[in-house]
Amino acid sequence: MACALHDLGSAGVTKTKSGLSIGRLPKELAVGIEFRQVLAWSGRLLRRKPHSMCPDELDAVFAMAVPLDSRPLRFFLSHAWNHPGWKKYLALRLHFFGARAFRWSMVAACITLIASIYFELPAPRVELPIGPASVVFDVNWWPFIAGTAGIILGLLVDSRLGSELAFLDMACICQTDAQKKAEGINSIPAFLRRTNELV
Repeated sequence: MACALHDLGSAGVTKTKSGLSIGRLPKELAVGIEFRQVLAWSGRLLRRKPHSMCPDELDAVFAMAVPLDSRPLRFFLSHAWNHPGWKKYLALRLHFFGARAFRWSMVAACITLIASIYFELPAPRVELPIGPASVVFDVNWWPFIAGTAGIILGLLVDSRLGSELAFLDMACICQTDAQKKAEGINSIPAFLRRTNELV
């Protein structure tokens, strides 16, 4: 980031006593990207690296961003592009939806356990030899299966945060125009001040 600032300069970003002001930036630069776009297609934006994309693809990503206007940024996604994108995607899913997934899993497992007792759902019988004798018991897999399904659904359903705006550098800073890129980089402190959570 420091190299980019050194190379591109300040590019005329408005400064105030409290720092840089998003409100003084051109409207097309004061943008955020919807969280659903960050997670779409299994985190495709996180898995693709800017240096591997052509200018048209970078412009298409920047076009996905929407003006902030008076809306705050719900998240500022801080990361490094040399880290695997699938790990970032999984980390975001766990961070935002992990607690809910755990609750769904517990509820599903408990309901299924009660149902398996009352309705006698089929279960495999296992014989465990212990010395000269053996112990025979039924293995109730249904709570495990339901709990696993609850975790998966809890991690994948993200409508609660879908329309919230996030800052992702590749999508919120123009990558193909040197002046706009400099303005976007230099305005990162202002983006942070408009952000509710740094991830």
